[in-house]
Amino acid sequence: MRKKFKTLSGIVALLLVLTMVAACAQDAVQPPAETGATAQNQAGDAQEGPARDSITIGMPSDISNLDPVMTASAADIRLFYLIFSRLMSESTEGFVPSVAMRYEVSDDAMTYTFFLRDDVRFHNGDLLTAHDVVFTFERAMESPFVGASIHAIESITAVDDHQVRFDLEFPFAPFLGSIMNIWLVSESIINEMGDDFSRAPIGSGPYRFVEHQPGRSVSFTRFDDYFGGPAPIRDVTYMVILSPATASIAVEAGDIDFTITVPPGDIERLAAQPNLGVTRFDTNNVNFLTLNTHMEPFNNPLVREAIARSIDRPGVIAMVAEGMGSVANSFLNDMSFGYAPDVMPFERDLDLARELLAQAGYPDGFNTTIQTIGGAFENLAQVIQSNLGDIGITATIELVDQAVLLGNLFSANYEIAALAVGLPGADASAWSEMFATDGGLNMTGYSDPEIDAWFELGRMTVDPAQRLAIYRDVAQRVNDTAAFIPIYFTSMAYVHHRDIEMGFIGPTAAFRVDELRWVR
Repeated sequence: MRKKFKTLSGIVALLLVLTMVAACAQDAVQPPAETGATAQNQAGDAQEGPARDSITIGMPSDISNLDPVMTASAADIRLFYLIFSRLMSESTEGFVPSVAMRYEVSDDAMTYTFFLRDDVRFHNGDLLTAHDVVFTFERAMESPFVGASIHAIESITAVDDHQVRFDLEFPFAPFLGSIMNIWLVSESIINEMGDDFSRAPIGSGPYRFVEHQPGRSVSFTRFDDYFGGPAPIRDVTYMVILSPATASIAVEAGDIDFTITVPPGDIERLAAQPNLGVTRFDTNNVNFLTLNTHMEPFNNPLVREAIARSIDRPGVIAMVAEGMGSVANSFLNDMSFGYAPDVMPFERDLDLARELLAQAGYPDGFNTTIQTIGGAFENLAQVIQSNLGDIGITATIELVDQAVLLGNLFSANYEIAALAVGLPGADASAWSEMFATDGGLNMTGYSDPEIDAWFELGRMTVDPAQRLAIYRDVAQRVNDTAAFIPIYFTSMAYVHHRDIEMGFIGPTAAFRVDELRWVR
């Protein structure tokens, strides 16, 4: 029996999103790890003549580990799109062939067979084969970071050099989405490099890793033998710029060509600059409150409903996100399979909320604490603090370190917490991690056997209409229990040189550097 690290993988998935959102929201201006002459020269060179062969991208945190089964850091995963390839890729049309030219599914949906390209090379020149795919997935199944996402796999077999068969333990409708977390590696390269692989990885993606200067930059150069064809831009440098405010200044000055994060309040000003373009997009990252149902008074459904009815979602978006967001009527939006537009949360009703508190035995309200981290999350907590005050609940905000918050969430050492999460994949089944009784991200402590059964049925049901109906029931029940209170979905913007054209952006804000191009 192989190991299954459901709980740990859930925790690091949450850590990934907290890191990403917190980085977007920091208010303090910290100096970049020297953008320096290198970045300035690259930006300057990029504007000389029609052929622009380099790009400098600002990112809000440094990398930690570039072995794709040993990390859940947003900074690391962002670079996997350059270094590695996958069986399938995401696009506006859904999942499309990549290393796999096509796939077949058995009538009982228990077997997936992938037919591989014969021209996929690793950066050392070796051809990728079905045996590398088997090695990759067997290695990933033992990973505490990605193993849970492919837990339905019973076995993987190399039928021949270019054909791989996956046999499942049970029908698993979101299987294609689950393998999006798995980046292909070479068995011989991994065995030869050992621990060095995580620091200087060799993959089969569109770019070769060149150098990491800790705290400063990560650089890549185009892999001309990439099976998808050479990328339009030859050299790519990611500059570590911790503060979004500093990144905003750098992209405006032309010291970098592209930034992943800027303060929301800067976007309109930057959009008006003649040298810049702004690409706006929505995400499936949801900002929410979680209530600890292990303790009083949050184990009382009347209290939870009262809190839910105090929340002013449009006001939160205006004051916290500066308009860069959309109201969350459930934990899903229309970017995820399972979204149902008729699912509704409790409406804001302060009079009814006060009545519910009185019925629960708290006519004068009570005192509580909201735990969160800094930046926009602190702003979120402040608005919620005011909302709760409207119904007589006095909340104190407790700012803690991100690692401390995670530890508190999963040891039930909190009362209310304000944060955000976006789970990989675009299928409601992933949210069993949050809401199933044994889910690795179930921080509320709430247990509902019917929700557990619905998630299990949703995974095993193949018919899309039936699955939609199942997840509609889940979403409405989650709202009605009000242990997890969705507030708003994050909208984002990438700011870049006006002459950069972008490609597809996924629901978690992922983009492919090999789809970027200079148009002038």
